[in-house]
Amino acid sequence: MEISLRFLTRLINGPVGFLERRISEIRIFHLPRILSLIAGLSGAVLILVSFYFSWFSVPLPTDPSLPTPYLLKEAPTTLPFKFCFLLTLMNLIVLSFMGIVSRQKVCIILGCLLGILLFFPALNIYFSPRESGIAAWYSLEQDMMTWLGGDVYTSQEKGFFNFKQDVIVTDHARDISIVPIPKSIPSLLQFSSFAIFFEYLGYTESFTRYSSRGWHMAIWGIVLLLTALIRPQGGVDYHLLRLALAGFTFCIALCIPLFLAPVFVSAQYISKAHQRILNSKYQNSLDALQIAEKIFPPLSQSSTFLMQKGLIQNRLGLATYEARFFQATQMEKIQRIYQSQKEYLDLLEQVPSHSVVGRECIRSLTRHGIYLINSAKYDAAIELLSQVMKYNHLNVKANYALQIAYIKSSRVHKIPELDRLLESSLKPVHSMKKRTILAISRHNHMLASYLMGDLKETLKLKRP
Repeated sequence: MEISLRFLTRLINGPVGFLERRISEIRIFHLPRILSLIAGLSGAVLILVSFYFSWFSVPLPTDPSLPTPYLLKEAPTTLPFKFCFLLTLMNLIVLSFMGIVSRQKVCIILGCLLGILLFFPALNIYFSPRESGIAAWYSLEQDMMTWLGGDVYTSQEKGFFNFKQDVIVTDHARDISIVPIPKSIPSLLQFSSFAIFFEYLGYTESFTRYSSRGWHMAIWGIVLLLTALIRPQGGVDYHLLRLALAGFTFCIALCIPLFLAPVFVSAQYISKAHQRILNSKYQNSLDALQIAEKIFPPLSQSSTFLMQKGLIQNRLGLATYEARFFQATQMEKIQRIYQSQKEYLDLLEQVPSHSVVGRECIRSLTRHGIYLINSAKYDAAIELLSQVMKYNHLNVKANYALQIAYIKSSRVHKIPELDRLLESSLKPVHSMKKRTILAISRHNHMLASYLMGDLKETLKLKRP
């Protein structure tokens, strides 16, 4: 009996002891290698998956009756950038496995690739200015609805119980631009302007709101690959780390002047254009502005730049869309409101609603609609704002102003549909500010349900 017990004890303890010894060896000797391998594989997987997701996309309106009333339009820059990035990375991996490229060179190239990835926002505003301009427009509309004054009083409504009647709607005309217009070279060299250089490199608030997970995954993938290479045996190989930092620093030092140089050159031409306007040399001024626009493409999406071009073309007698828009704004200033409305609507029939002229026409018509609400002309406001929504139903400001017009005219049956449309429109936005807009729009929906006698829907919307 004792012999059989000893045999069973040895039989059990033998494999267990062996496994314990192997686990301790793995913990001591192989765990750093395993972690480096996991980091490298995770980085490779993240990079491959990043090409499936969008990197920067903006919503364009489709059918408002669909559950998703928009189509995400990816920036044209993204596809060629992804292709070049993937091709370089695949060639690097193949050549390193064949032994043609050493580990040191791989670290240098990966450091350069990480630096290039960080300049994707700059490439985006240079080569996809239209998509960047749409993102800037949407972002400003959201900001203007949530700032302290609340130009369609979403912020003010939080402080009023009977807010639907006591708060006056205001609408402030603000310049929409991807980046600030460089007025002159001396203005760029002021200490207060240095922070704006990050915006000239593409790191704007509108980019952060509409950039997608793909770009972030690619950055983390490169970082994990570098981590696996720099820590092959568990400890940090400082020689490889210095080489990776050298490649990264070289790329940063090369790209910053490359992307900032057009800003300074365009500032010089804009300064010349302003001087020529003062001397009544309108054609020369227009030529200077067009050169500045070619050198620095984000200028084409600025509402101030549009007004400058429209003013000059109007003085030259040119019948361009910019000149017609400028004429409409002048009619608006001298209180010829209905004539300017007609001109804005005519322009929207001829230009795409997401173009810079179309966006400014929509902004102007939305401003007219808000003015009609303040003048207690609710039926006229509903008619005008409904027309604006037909051209772009993703315009959250027009949507919200239309909700207010329906409430004040006691026609609340349309509000649930507008609330659902507004909620769908804000889904692709990565910003905490949209919570204020969604919360107050939901209050409108709840009020409409209560006034229509739908208590079940009212209680459902009242729950947090």
